[in-house]
Amino acid sequence: GLPEGTKILMWGEPYEQKFLDILGIPKEAVVKYDPLKVSTADVLYFPTPTPRITPARESLEMTREVFLGAEEVLPEAERDLIIYCTRRDASTRSVANEAELLERIAAEFPNEKVVVYDNIDDVSALVDLFKRAKVIIGPHGAGLSHMLFAAPGTHILEFQFMRDPPMMFWHLAAALNQDYWLLPVPNAWWMQKEMEIPTEEVVDILSTMLQGEASSESCPPGTRRLADGACELCPEGTYSFTRDSSVCKACFPGRFAQGEGSGSCRTCPTDTYASEERNACVPCPTDKISWIPGAYSEDQCLTYNQHKALLRDISLNLQMLNKLSPRSRRVSRRALIEATTYGEPNAYVPGQEIPESEEEISAFSGPTEEEIVEACRLKETFNDPYMTPPVLADIDCSQISSFSKDEQPTASSDQTPHERHHFIHDRHCITGMAIKGTVDYARDSRGRKAQCVSCDLPMLLDITKCNAMDASPECCRAAKAWNNGGCMCAAASHSLAKEMGASHALMNALSRQCDFTLVNEHHKNCPAKHSAVHGRAAAANSAAFSGWSTLIPATIGATFLLTFALFSS
Repeated sequence: GLPEGTKILMWGEPYEQKFLDILGIPKEAVVKYDPLKVSTADVLYFPTPTPRITPARESLEMTREVFLGAEEVLPEAERDLIIYCTRRDASTRSVANEAELLERIAAEFPNEKVVVYDNIDDVSALVDLFKRAKVIIGPHGAGLSHMLFAAPGTHILEFQFMRDPPMMFWHLAAALNQDYWLLPVPNAWWMQKEMEIPTEEVVDILSTMLQGEASSESCPPGTRRLADGACELCPEGTYSFTRDSSVCKACFPGRFAQGEGSGSCRTCPTDTYASEERNACVPCPTDKISWIPGAYSEDQCLTYNQHKALLRDISLNLQMLNKLSPRSRRVSRRALIEATTYGEPNAYVPGQEIPESEEEISAFSGPTEEEIVEACRLKETFNDPYMTPPVLADIDCSQISSFSKDEQPTASSDQTPHERHHFIHDRHCITGMAIKGTVDYARDSRGRKAQCVSCDLPMLLDITKCNAMDASPECCRAAKAWNNGGCMCAAASHSLAKEMGASHALMNALSRQCDFTLVNEHHKNCPAKHSAVHGRAAAANSAAFSGWSTLIPATIGATFLLTFALFSS
């Protein structure tokens, strides 16, 4: 076993402790993960190295043995349940046509026992339920992680969005020797509130899972059996997935079947949409794009500005969270700069200081009362701890006198969301610049240091909407902040800016209209930074954990995190 006093670093949610109790890990041994701190240890215990949320087979088998016993797999005759993992109360990825889907499954498979899993507090009851699973189906989400307790050979069907789909359940099924099936959902993405599921395709896959060996004389997929027993090819725009199908089904919106005899339909890629006949993907008009695979109408092809507006809408919650509190702001800024620079927040080049005359800009201040009220409303929409932004945990909405579910907040006419600030040179910031008039207690507990500049995504999105010939005050404010804060001196963030439309030519045009001097490597006027800035910053951040003799990192998930961190509906 591990030495006495070893700590386990994890999310620390209350429901996780129920599983830790079974493992004999006391609450006192758990350290709640804090993104503001860098954790260090004298001795680090780390299981087989794997990408995040994809534990090694040995770790998964060890966890199964603890919860199920060495050989506790039910006989096949007792594994008789089709378990549907619902997300109907979740804030994202709920199934819009769930009632229709469940009715269709019940009608098509009347002899099967279908159980809708929402949430079970009792760990033993939860484990016993999934031990009886014959088939586990549902949208991508934490509920599917309970397949860990299902027997080898269990059929898994995941409804997966096609915009950057994570594949951890495919990995889990492969490690556990389970039969994994993926149903791609057209026109869907991770943070989407609802997604429409191809009901007939679910029925087709379930039929294939449950049916026995087909006769050698049966009609193959891509055909239908006629009354005289002959097999006929399905026409284009339709398909038949199962053997001996009596019908050819139309492709789901966003999919197509080109030519005759299709056994399945394919999803139209980005920048196209499915034709009305569902037999081809039609390119979007010139200067338009469809940003998610599976578009089914020309109306879903967006102009450049519409696409940027959509991305900005997606980022509004992050921008609002950026203002909630000093701690929340730091967490949000850290996440945003990592996203903006593709995970390379420290990719800055050395240079000279920005002239004092170029330092005046506008920057975001703390939250207004209206923003805090709106944050409390946002907090109520989350019921999954792993979807809830950690910064929302800082807000005690019971102490917000103006927060009421029945009253809409009203904005005061004299409220101003911004205050005037100056950038000041600070060699110990990763950009070489800090915001004058701010305090960052994470950098100095006495409040003697200002907040360092971070190149956040909302600021960049503001710039991409600017008109090079007629810049608005908002554009000028964002462009000055991006430029004077040293963001153009970072190779990664500058490259991303160009990719999103904030090119050097645009910034050059805005500099003339908005009256600021470009700061970049080409002009050799990037802010200077201390060579040891990153080493000292890391040392300061790790101070809170430096006294522990042993520590298990968050990546202990390779052994237990998948089990504990994903057990929610």
